[in-house]
Amino acid sequence: MNQVFNTKLPTLLDTTRLCNLIKYAVRANETMDSNAVFAEFGSYKGGSGEIIAKACPNRSLFLIDSYQGLPDLQDERDFHHTGEFSDVDYIGTVGYFKMLYQNVRILKGFSPSVFEFFDDKTKFTFLHIDVDVYRSGKDAIDFFWPKLLPGGYMLWDDYGFSSCRGLKAIVDEFVENLDCKFKGELVDPDGVSSKQYLIIK
Repeated sequence: MNQVFNTKLPTLLDTTRLCNLIKYAVRANETMDSNAVFAEFGSYKGGSGEIIAKACPNRSLFLIDSYQGLPDLQDERDFHHTGEFSDVDYIGTVGYFKMLYQNVRILKGFSPSVFEFFDDKTKFTFLHIDVDVYRSGKDAIDFFWPKLLPGGYMLWDDYGFSSCRGLKAIVDEFVENLDCKFKGELVDPDGVSSKQYLIIK
């Protein structure tokens, strides 16, 4: 586990959230179709993406981000502002992954147009969604959910943080009448939330 945590790229995820990320990525990698791919939507500086790549080196992983910060915000529940999280070194990040992780491909662009890279045959088995705002969360649901294999994992970061009310709103809307194997906020044995929401299709 310590070796997996040894990332040289920054991440905003705390230890609890990183442990959950590893646990469900590994579980999906071990139990799901080996031809299906992983994706992280909202990769920022690449730290959590590197951890997924190290935990599951045999699985193709797409890291998707604008690398220009957040998009234009359209929902009053969004606390963040347009362009936030733009302090990234896109060229350096691409070079880093290209040298060290052959299973990783980086896609740059805003949703939903960035998803045009994928063809109709692409299927996903693990998704880490870390986008913070309503609009991007809706784009993620609209595109990824039909392509997520039955039994696949969709792990939402920042669910429950007061700064991500728009993100929480779209997740709550989506899961209200959703028929799936599991849906719920992740909590520890003492009932403390990790601020993550897990859906197993």
